[in-house]
Amino acid sequence: MSGPTPTGVAGVAGHPPGTLGLWPQVRAGRLFLALMVALVALAWLGLVVWKWSPYGGYLNHGAHHGTQFSGAHLQLLGFFVAAWTLMTVAMMLPTSLPLVAFFQSLVRERSERARLVALLVTGYLGVWIAFALVAHSGEQAIQAAVDRIGWMGANAWVIGASTFVVAGVYQFTGLKYRCLDKCRSPVGFVLAHWRGRREGFEALRLGAHHGIFCLGCCWSLMLLMFAVGAGNLGWMLALAAVMATEKNVSWGRRLSAPVGLVLVVSGIALAIAGFAGAETQQFGNVRAIVGPGPVTTSLRHGAYRLEFGIQPNRASVPNTVALRIGRAGRPVVGADITATLTMLDMSMGSQTYHLGESAAGLYRISTPALVMSGRWGISFQVRPPRRSRFDVAVLDHASG
Repeated sequence: MSGPTPTGVAGVAGHPPGTLGLWPQVRAGRLFLALMVALVALAWLGLVVWKWSPYGGYLNHGAHHGTQFSGAHLQLLGFFVAAWTLMTVAMMLPTSLPLVAFFQSLVRERSERARLVALLVTGYLGVWIAFALVAHSGEQAIQAAVDRIGWMGANAWVIGASTFVVAGVYQFTGLKYRCLDKCRSPVGFVLAHWRGRREGFEALRLGAHHGIFCLGCCWSLMLLMFAVGAGNLGWMLALAAVMATEKNVSWGRRLSAPVGLVLVVSGIALAIAGFAGAETQQFGNVRAIVGPGPVTTSLRHGAYRLEFGIQPNRASVPNTVALRIGRAGRPVVGADITATLTMLDMSMGSQTYHLGESAAGLYRISTPALVMSGRWGISFQVRPPRRSRFDVAVLDHASG
């Protein structure tokens, strides 16, 4: 079978000369482009639905820490692979649409064009999933070290800060720019790797080759998702926009250095905040430091006596958070209580839950929110009936 015959491409033989744009002028069918956009949109929708489902905690990579190799471990690993695949389709596939569109136009006359495009995308996704499994194994080892080594457990902010600094520094390296230039030349890349002889194998290999260069360009940015958690949709949108701009906008190459500078400064700021203990100072009404392991402890606030409990106080499994409130020897019924859980060792944001009254004066909720081991700030906002609201907080150490 003959080699590739570029059709509908500006500046290629048989067509008016011109600059090969980042979005090549190919006659990709509208239906194909609509299907690709729909696939990406479905991936984003899947992430949003997953985020707000009862299994939303498993989007955060720390949720998979602390389980031994077993059926449950394999199930959690399946959650991880599914989540990462959705992330890759949502964040990385849009950055490679110019290459996919050009390849589709190149093979559109072939009888197995749909299979060839599917193999191209499979090879691309396969590289990113392999990277995810390696990064996941590294994260598991780091979290195990945090659990075993006292200094790391007390200074786990070093992990998040280091991730930001490493990602930022990589933005300035020659390897970053070499890989970025390959990603910014989709037409040349396809023509250099596609001969059209062993169709299926070449399509799969072409996708994998492009995935390797895409990985070389963006691995450090995607690594940030291990620091902030895949459940952080805001970070996902921001990083996806940065990577798409770097690869597909005429001035995108000039964006890499400013992004690197921002990440390095952010990492230094996280280190300063962690070193100074700034994360814990925000909980000014701390009444107890508890954990690891199941916790039941008594607290006081003025005339109120409170009993706080968390079971089993472990990452990766659902935890029951309870608060019993009494005043003058009587249970306080009908109070409105919310709990805000904040991971203090990573910049993962906060999650707020409303506690329901399960018995007179006993308020509780079951949640998988402790998605990783380490220090958690748990702040309660308590509004008793016909009385002023007050806040109490505990610092909890969840085990793996």
